[in-house]
Amino acid sequence: MDDRGIWPVRRMAAACRRHVLLIISGCVLAGLPSAGAVAATPVSDEVRILELEDRREAVAALVPFLESPRAETRARACLALGRIAGPAEDGRAVAAPTAWLATRLRDDSSPRVRRDAAFALGLFATPNAGAVLARVLATGVEPDPEVREAAVEGLGRCGPGPHTLAMERALRDPDPRVIRAALLAVWRGPASAHLGRILDLSTDRDPEIRWRAAYALMRLIGTPPAGRTPATTSARLGNDERDQVLWRMQTLAADPEPRVALQALRALGTRTDGPILSSSGGAVIVEALAHPDPRVRVEALRSLGTVLEGAGACEGLEDLLRDPHPHVRVALIQAAGSILDVPALMAVLDSTFISASAWERATAYETAIASLRRARDTEEALHLIERGRADPDWTVRYATASGLAEWFAGLGPDSSRTLLADSLVAAMERVMRDEPRVAKAVVTDLVFARAAHLNDMAALWGEVQPRLTQDDPILRALWLDGLSRYVERLGEKASPDSAEAVAEGNPILDPLLELVEPLAHDPSADVRTSLVALLGQCMSVDPGSERAALGLFELATRDIDHGLRQTAIRTLREKIPEGSPWRSRVATLEPGPQETDWSPGDYLQALTVARNAREARIETGAGTVRVRLLGSIAPLTVYNFVRLTRRGFFDGGAWHRVVPDFVVQDGCPRHDGWGGPGYAIRCEINGHHYETGTLGMALSGKDTGGSQFFFTLSDQPHLDGRYTIFGRVLEGQVILSRIAQGEPIRSVEILFDGPTPDDLQ
Repeated sequence: MDDRGIWPVRRMAAACRRHVLLIISGCVLAGLPSAGAVAATPVSDEVRILELEDRREAVAALVPFLESPRAETRARACLALGRIAGPAEDGRAVAAPTAWLATRLRDDSSPRVRRDAAFALGLFATPNAGAVLARVLATGVEPDPEVREAAVEGLGRCGPGPHTLAMERALRDPDPRVIRAALLAVWRGPASAHLGRILDLSTDRDPEIRWRAAYALMRLIGTPPAGRTPATTSARLGNDERDQVLWRMQTLAADPEPRVALQALRALGTRTDGPILSSSGGAVIVEALAHPDPRVRVEALRSLGTVLEGAGACEGLEDLLRDPHPHVRVALIQAAGSILDVPALMAVLDSTFISASAWERATAYETAIASLRRARDTEEALHLIERGRADPDWTVRYATASGLAEWFAGLGPDSSRTLLADSLVAAMERVMRDEPRVAKAVVTDLVFARAAHLNDMAALWGEVQPRLTQDDPILRALWLDGLSRYVERLGEKASPDSAEAVAEGNPILDPLLELVEPLAHDPSADVRTSLVALLGQCMSVDPGSERAALGLFELATRDIDHGLRQTAIRTLREKIPEGSPWRSRVATLEPGPQETDWSPGDYLQALTVARNAREARIETGAGTVRVRLLGSIAPLTVYNFVRLTRRGFFDGGAWHRVVPDFVVQDGCPRHDGWGGPGYAIRCEINGHHYETGTLGMALSGKDTGGSQFFFTLSDQPHLDGRYTIFGRVLEGQVILSRIAQGEPIRSVEILFDGPTPDDLQ
């Protein structure tokens, strides 16, 4: 967790000092203000549970706390159990914890404990956990609505599947909180059983229920949420049922509550066998283009782009480039790329290529290159790529490079030796001379192309070797990803006989493995993660490769990162064939805890600072955003944010990712979304919800957070239970809603309740 790098003597001294702090500060911590009952947990218990949770220790260590006479301690232990063990890839691995939590949920006298037990079971996301939660709802014996609310939320994460009675009871619960939660979960299960009830609720007087019902209907017909993040649904609606939903959505698109209209417009842009139900639906979308809420205009444009895809023309579309809101203009450029033919599109984008906004220029290049590629206008597309490469802003050059790489990747393996492929490879080689943030767009495709085209493998290794030692860790990782693609392609091309021949002599894999072995000790976790994937691909081609198995075994047992050890163990178990002597060695492997070098005093300090950190003030180019920090529910995440802020880590940053009507994101020192502080922190998933203006920790997988954070621009329930929430906007949401990609963060300041802490190093 920590990146301090203190010498052992200094660390020992600090530990002694903080043990004293732990003793003398117990009464202080117990009296700190808190949003939840967890503050009443004895200091020693809270510190120990936090330590177990942060180290991802074996869950059995929490059993004494689950049986504590103090309800607050039992509740906190339930939450820690869910955070450590969930989501579970194998239900057998959480069989015992599921039983422990089921007992708490059934028998505990404290509603707080039962609620946190239900929430933790939902984090497991297994069918067995879902069955436990369904029983709570189906029996109707749970008296506390907050417990029922947590149970139905958790059931949604487990996939409510066959639990029709449980969901029906939740949708008709006497408490509106339970109904709201059920509406955000029901779309994951059988659809027809509840469609009538959801349609009824979509006309409810309460806008909180109405927008959630519209969300459920949207997801039931297969629409992804804002940001177009894919998500699966087991719902299977018949044509008549889909028509019912789409007719209702035409009405809801005109709802006076924007949150309702947003869901309806997303649904109206869903295509299956054809466009939306009727021409009146198209009229509803066009009408929404004049809505006062820019988020509604964004969703209307996205849906219009889907409904009119390939139409070739759309009257009045160009006028929307004059919209005063930058998010709407970017959505318009993207929609135009779906609707207009090439001549019309280029006419619309002509002025955008020289826009003062780098975000708009980048979007225009990305859209135009994709359109030219679809039209097979190779000459004009390559010309536009070269024009974009001359742009002074690296984000624009990256957008053109990404379009180039996507073009090459779409050629397919059988056309990789054509004149077009050679032209694209030559263009990618020119991109490689740009700065790393731009070059990374083409690395994976270029190394794959070079590997596939070079018959002299020695020449290839000579070309790759210096790339694996260059300064930029992301480029090192991406070169490994390119080699993984090449090895994967070897396996696809090989017949069983030729694969056996490769396995016997390893004419390709042995030199490759020798080349990448030193990267097991690379300081970058990104590089080591890519190495795990490459070694796994090598074992797919040659399951008997001792060298690949040894490399994975070393990473599985010695890597400093708990999550990476887990990945390496999982890869070994998947790739080692039956009968191999390695199987018995791998069967007993466990990742072990995450070493943090923290003492109990360190955890006490983190708790104290996090609970005293009242507010963050983010100075942007357009004004100040005030954020309430939630140190009681995510203490280590808040402490990490405070510590980085005090170091000036975020000052002079840039909003490197902006997705209209979804999120704005920052906290990357590279300003490209691929950077962090040099370490990872553990997730602190909690029961808060991703409403508009929620501050969350960005991830690339469980326990991979560090410094990148995001704010939601509208309600995003599909993020609940997946990303740590650690703050809420108090003031400045309008500023966030207008931020353009690339705009600066000037500074971040933390305000404390009580004295400002001195030493956070």
